[in-house]
Amino acid sequence: MRPELGPAPETALSSTASVDSKVKDKKPPSIVSMIAGYLSQSDTNNSLPQLAQEVESDGHHLDGSDTDGPSTKSPDTKMVMPAETKSMSDNTKHLHEVSHLLRGSKELDHIALLSEGISATKVRIQLNSRNYLQLTEVKVFDTSNTEVAQQGTATQSSEYYNMFPASNAIDGKTDNFSHTWKEQGAWWEVDLRSRYAITRVEVRNRFNCCGERLSNSRVILKDGASPVADYNIGAAYTNELLNIPESSFKKVTDKQPEKFKYKDITVRASVHRERVQTLAAGTNDYWKATTKMRTKTRTSRSTLYEVAKKESSSVKASVEMSLKAGASFPFKGISFSGEASSTFRTEVENSIHTSSKFVAEYSRETESMFERAVTQHYSAYSKTTDSDRVVYHEVWKIGGKVFKSNYFACDEVEFDAMKSEVEDITWRVGVDYQWYKIQANNVAIVIAEGNPEKYNGVNLIMWKPSNSFTSSWRFDDDDKNIVNRGGRVNYYITVPGPHGLPLLSNHKRSGKVDHWTVMPDGTIKSGHGYCMDVEGHHYHNGQRLTTRDCDTATRWTWNKVD
Repeated sequence: MRPELGPAPETALSSTASVDSKVKDKKPPSIVSMIAGYLSQSDTNNSLPQLAQEVESDGHHLDGSDTDGPSTKSPDTKMVMPAETKSMSDNTKHLHEVSHLLRGSKELDHIALLSEGISATKVRIQLNSRNYLQLTEVKVFDTSNTEVAQQGTATQSSEYYNMFPASNAIDGKTDNFSHTWKEQGAWWEVDLRSRYAITRVEVRNRFNCCGERLSNSRVILKDGASPVADYNIGAAYTNELLNIPESSFKKVTDKQPEKFKYKDITVRASVHRERVQTLAAGTNDYWKATTKMRTKTRTSRSTLYEVAKKESSSVKASVEMSLKAGASFPFKGISFSGEASSTFRTEVENSIHTSSKFVAEYSRETESMFERAVTQHYSAYSKTTDSDRVVYHEVWKIGGKVFKSNYFACDEVEFDAMKSEVEDITWRVGVDYQWYKIQANNVAIVIAEGNPEKYNGVNLIMWKPSNSFTSSWRFDDDDKNIVNRGGRVNYYITVPGPHGLPLLSNHKRSGKVDHWTVMPDGTIKSGHGYCMDVEGHHYHNGQRLTTRDCDTATRWTWNKVD
């Protein structure tokens, strides 16, 4: 068994200059020094030629019985060189390109140390559509350029007769292949049996026919059950060798859609300190609050909404509706001008954040809830040599609304040193619900019936995306509902019964509203544990939706509707 992923070797190289110094005693082939020389001389706009290695095919056709179309074998099968991502440094890009040219040579051992790799325990290849999945060979390389897939365990979603097991794709042979049945989201996966820092993956398509079946698929790196990075395969050809470096994988991030659309607005915030009374030192001067004086600790989220609405006409009534339903006032952050003091920044930020904290009170909170009678009393300093004492009223405002107020006392010198502050702050607030087209393979989820009064219990289908209400949806992250935009009543994506039935649109009164979670890999998981998928059967010329096991379910994209 290969060693588990550990810390990078102490001899790992970090620059092109160290390539020569670290490998000098080992007398590497001259090509390494040639590469180092190239890298040290290359400017940021240069890149190595996109060279490709010719791959031979013996034309042997093991299984012609399942061929459902003409062969798509390309006349010149070449190793694919995926485009590098912009996040890498130019020298690292060059090193990855060089590694393609040195595939299978000892020189690559020196180069591989320069890559950190993507930590993963499994590699999966999965179709985005309905078809057979056929793979001649899959190889996975770590930072030492060691191939680690052959010592793993391969599985696949189904097996097209026992002569095409998943293990065929990791046996090192190029005259056989793995093969699934024709199915939606067919997949093949290798469990590496340990965690590795993966630097590249090689995928060889079926060698003797039907190469187009691998089109529109993904190579997914997983850490346990969680996807960590993926690479999209577009058009594919017979016997094609895809050589996918670490830099071409896209890291999988949380794809949770946002409930609100956000906009930056400018609001004036201020603090003023007004002298109430001066208590002369060495006297019996005394100050006590009257019954009319009030202190205030924070403001309400409804007041913040009023402030935002006053400052920007972009703030829609939908935000107020959400607040009345018990949600927090939506905002993302606050930024200040360079002149704002640290005390000013802290007080304003804390006030805005705490106003959205007490969820249980949202339905009944008012400004008076945060006011209390002032109970302070202050006396003059006893010694005549002391400074006079000043009682003052401190008032904090945002957008003209008081969010904090209290009475304090300090000596005259300290009060004279205090300054009132008035600053314009930039505040990112939610201005309306964010609507999306929920898409897969260039089609979107649409309510089949165009009449808003007839949405209840109507089938959902895949259809060409448009800006119509029937294909606009929002994600309510509080209740985990997917809500349609059309009609006077909100309609939701629902599961009408057992797993596998077509999904419908229903209003909440139907009692069938389901809870959904948008997973990091793009699947949409129901409260029953299954994921939203395209059924395959047609209704009104569009494919209906259903639920299925999440491993084979559709990966969705949420495209914003402006």
